[in-house]
Amino acid sequence: MLFLVSKFRSTLEILQLKSESQLGIKFRGFISCFIVSDPEVFPGGRCRLLLLGSNYCGKSSVGNTIMCKPDVFPVASVSSGSNRVNVNEKFVVDHSCRLTVVDPPSPNNMRSAYGVPDILLDLNRFMGVLHPGPHAVLYCLSSARRFTPEDAQAREYQQVKEHFGEDLVKHMIIVFTHWDRMGEYFPTPESFINEIQRVDSMKALLEDVDGRYVMLNNKADWPDRIQQSKRLVAEVKKLVEKSGGVFRWPPPEPEDLITRVFFELSTKMGSGWRDFISFLPGWSSRERMLAVIDQAREDEKTVSNQINACLIVWSKECPNYVSLRNILETLEKCNMRNLQMVLQKYSV
Repeated sequence: MLFLVSKFRSTLEILQLKSESQLGIKFRGFISCFIVSDPEVFPGGRCRLLLLGSNYCGKSSVGNTIMCKPDVFPVASVSSGSNRVNVNEKFVVDHSCRLTVVDPPSPNNMRSAYGVPDILLDLNRFMGVLHPGPHAVLYCLSSARRFTPEDAQAREYQQVKEHFGEDLVKHMIIVFTHWDRMGEYFPTPESFINEIQRVDSMKALLEDVDGRYVMLNNKADWPDRIQQSKRLVAEVKKLVEKSGGVFRWPPPEPEDLITRVFFELSTKMGSGWRDFISFLPGWSSRERMLAVIDQAREDEKTVSNQINACLIVWSKECPNYVSLRNILETLEKCNMRNLQMVLQKYSV
């Protein structure tokens, strides 16, 4: 029996390689429907991860290790950090699930590249790729750098934490990179952690994340890196089981705000309301969306009540998509500029 399972797994690995080069992404999706790891932990067999960290901390190499493949994420040269947002999604046989990993620029790079006064505001748009949110935020720190009370890595961490809020740390794992350089000085990861906790900022950081950390050697050979990747994804699964979900960003809108927005939509939207309902994100299928519209038209006499009935069903069936931002974007798609301007007051 074990032989057959091993044989089947090897066949899938071959098919995955062929699918990437010859058969396209549809066949990879076909493979993923056969092997899904812990569907209750990662619904649909998909795991979403966000990488954060300073320049030259080995963040992009961490992305390659997670994906169990070299050059998935371009590694920045020593002379200049990367200003690109790198996104990769693929079915990884070694993890038995489809991984989506987002590797944005470091906060320092965003400051120099975009000149944004609050550099972390630019992180908001990266979160949309991971909707409804990442299962884990992997904060990468170089273990080879000296940790001091005024450490730049710790300061950037505080900036990220202040921007995203306290809920961020409930979904965060610290990834210490460059363990190949430090392993010869510290016999175990625990001895390294004990040493850096002498610095108050690092002690506070590890306490924030409830002591969750992993050590990675991105210079190891690939069989070893794959094993490291498996241990990291195992930690992500433990985290998701403990936190009970994903890190939602932006945070869910208050119910009273959504109630007021729904009232505005129901009373001020006239013709074209069915197009608006159809463009709302999150519907399980076009057929389901049309059925909701038809049911509302059958049950309710006025257009206002029909719109409200559809919005209520949408909020119940697609709760992760109910946000003022998504509603404003849908109004823009439908060229309902006047109503979009009316609702802008709620975004202040």
